Amino acid sequence: MLADKVKQHVMELRDLPSLPEVVARVLQVVDNPRSSAADFGRAISLDPALTARILRLANSAFYGYTGRIGTAVQAVTILGFAQVRSLVLTVSILDLFWHSGKRPALPHYDFWRHCIACAVAARALARRTRICPPEEAFVAGLLHDLGKMVLATVIPDEYHQVVKQAEAEGRVLVEVEQECLSLTHSMVGGWAAEKWRLPMALNQAVERHHEWVADAPAAGLARCVFFANRVVGSGEFGWSGNGQPLEIDTRLLAGTGIDPADLDAIPREIAEDYQSACQLLDVIGSKGEGF
Repeated sequence: MLADKVKQHVMELRDLPSLPEVVARVLQVVDNPRSSAADFGRAISLDPALTARILRLANSAFYGYTGRIGTAVQAVTILGFAQVRSLVLTVSILDLFWHSGKRPALPHYDFWRHCIACAVAARALARRTRICPPEEAFVAGLLHDLGKMVLATVIPDEYHQVVKQAEAEGRVLVEVEQECLSLTHSMVGGWAAEKWRLPMALNQAVERHHEWVADAPAAGLARCVFFANRVVGSGEFGWSGNGQPLEIDTRLLAGTGIDPADLDAIPREIAEDYQSACQLLDVIGSKGEGF
């Protein structure tokens, strides 16, 4: 069965790149309440290429710091643990797929623009509502479509046909995935997050961003990404793969701390941050090349 084959490939990291060791070290440091900025900075500095990218982003307009950040320790001290952790995960995972050499069934640059839009929208929604930490929302939004990257790497021909069918028939991509592959990109993203030992809340947000999480640990993060993905589903914010917009059922807002006005305001509110955040793509690699 194709679903079993895909899961086996993911769990064995067959055709799927593994995360750099520095990511595991950084997550260990962040999870240790006794860690200092120096500990965090030293963990990052063990990977010079990653450090260079982190510093370039830390000094970009997106973070708005007017001085000059010259070391990883300075970045942690000035931006904080949460933002630098967000940067490490963002740069490391984008870098894996950007330079993987695979030619996927996805429009490369527009796919990443959608992921960035979801990240910025999720962070803005988290700041407005306080239902989850904003920087966790950013990372979860950025990685919500991780499963699409994996499917385009592991079964590129089959997935290309699924994407074409969803667009031709004007249907939501997850429905066509389930029908044709007996799995969805959200399921596959959850498998990859589990294999990479990403934080549980992040794993859950990736795995369940197409379903309503009524009651679960860290449900706020999953809900935030659930709504952010729908808010930025138009072509204005890159390519989502859906042949029709995802519906927003406002009845689900009851008891979440999210108001319909919050969702209406997000597209206008994130316009400037979205353009700045797209600088991430220029840091990782040249447009239109790689994954």
